[in-house]
Amino acid sequence: MGVIHPDYRAIAWPHPAPRGRSPPAVETDTGGAQDRARGDEDFVGLKPFQFGDPLHRIAWKSYARGNGLHAKQFAGTDVTSYVFDWDSLAGLAAEARLSQMCRWVIDAHDRGEAYGIRLPSTTIAPNIGRAHREHCLTALAVFEVPAGHA
Repeated sequence: MGVIHPDYRAIAWPHPAPRGRSPPAVETDTGGAQDRARGDEDFVGLKPFQFGDPLHRIAWKSYARGNGLHAKQFAGTDVTSYVFDWDSLAGLAAEARLSQMCRWVIDAHDRGEAYGIRLPSTTIAPNIGRAHREHCLTALAVFEVPAGHA
C-alpha cells in the first residue's frame, strides 16, 4: 500500500482573543465602505437591527427564517466603520495583538459593520462581506512581525 501526499494548502487564522476588549475609536463614513454603487436603492447587506433604524428597512424574510432582527443596508447610507490598528495594542505580544485583531474582525463582521485593519506592512480599507473578512483574517495569518515591531 502506497502513501498518498495530496497537494493541499491551508491557512490557519489566528485564534480569536476572548471578548471583552473594546475596539479602537469609531470612524463614521458616508457609504465609502460600501461604494459599489451610489444611491439609496442599491442593497449591500444586512446589519443587526438597532433602536432608531427605520422600520421599513427591517429584513422580515430573514427574521422569519429565525436569523434574528436585521435591517437592510443600502449604498450611500451612513455606516459605522472601524480600523483595527496593530499600534493601538502596544504592550501586547505579537501573537496577542493578532489574536485581538482577529476577535475584532470576527465581531464586526458578525454585526455587519464595516471594518479594516492596519498592520506595520499592510493596510486594508474598511469594507463588509465574507470575502473581506477572509481577506483580513488571511492578512493576519500570514503577517510576519518586522524587527522592532514586536
